[in-house]
Amino acid sequence: MALLDNDYIATGSFDFTVKIWDIVTGILNKTLIGHNGPVRALGVLSNGDLVSGSQDTTLKIWDVKLGVVKKNLTGGLSSILTIAILLNDNIAAGCVDKTIQIWDVDSSTIKNILTGHSGALLSLFVLPNGDLASGASDRRIKIWDVNLGTVKKNLTGHSDWVTGLNILPNGYLVSRSEDKTIKIWDTSSGSLNKTIRMAPATSQIGYLSQISIGVLPNGKIVSGNEDGKIKIWDAESGSLIEVLEGHRTTVLSLVIYSNDKIISGSVDNTIKVWEVPQFEYINLGMNSNLF
Repeated sequence: MALLDNDYIATGSFDFTVKIWDIVTGILNKTLIGHNGPVRALGVLSNGDLVSGSQDTTLKIWDVKLGVVKKNLTGGLSSILTIAILLNDNIAAGCVDKTIQIWDVDSSTIKNILTGHSGALLSLFVLPNGDLASGASDRRIKIWDVNLGTVKKNLTGHSDWVTGLNILPNGYLVSRSEDKTIKIWDTSSGSLNKTIRMAPATSQIGYLSQISIGVLPNGKIVSGNEDGKIKIWDAESGSLIEVLEGHRTTVLSLVIYSNDKIISGSVDNTIKVWEVPQFEYINLGMNSNLF
């Protein structure tokens, strides 16, 4: 999922579409059609254009208001599972083939390919200094100098796929893994600061799935889970603060909206908007396996 201007949100889906929703009314605004595979990743450029990445190996840049494709970025040879918008508006695309493609938007070409992971890329996050954090099915997190194309830090400690990355207000990196832990890292030193243990999963999800992690403005950590629950964690103590129940199965996507709301997308084909701190939800609509 990706937040757009004027209280809209975009969702990608296994039905090959991107849908634009009005967050306030819960009404579907439009459906963007053009991909030939599941849309696994979304991002927003500084000019408001929407970027979608798909298992069809392509990236598309959309004019959301008109509902049309402005650019097709083709030439990659692998399914795209995750993207991040770099500080210069170039696009980092994490792929099944273990690489990160760096796309120049102006020229619509691949500027560089970052190699080093030994598993499919599942999560990307741009740090405040412009470095890129990546998590993969090889259980590793890497911090990249994107300009040089080199690895600055290797963060090791997870024992399963790293499915989500985010950042705390203090600059520490947060990672979520299928080993059922959340880890907090000091990226300047590469050291592990804290491990939060989640409950074991009661079910498993599909092919190279990504379950995201969010951070509230107050620094509390929000995790999606296979059992459909959303959990709120205290980053300082590692304690569980709140459990949000409403989804029937895996919560794949989380977005923090307007400081006091959490938007979640689930394999149950629903989007929910949660009020913080009341943690009551309203349904936006239905889609298929939301990203």
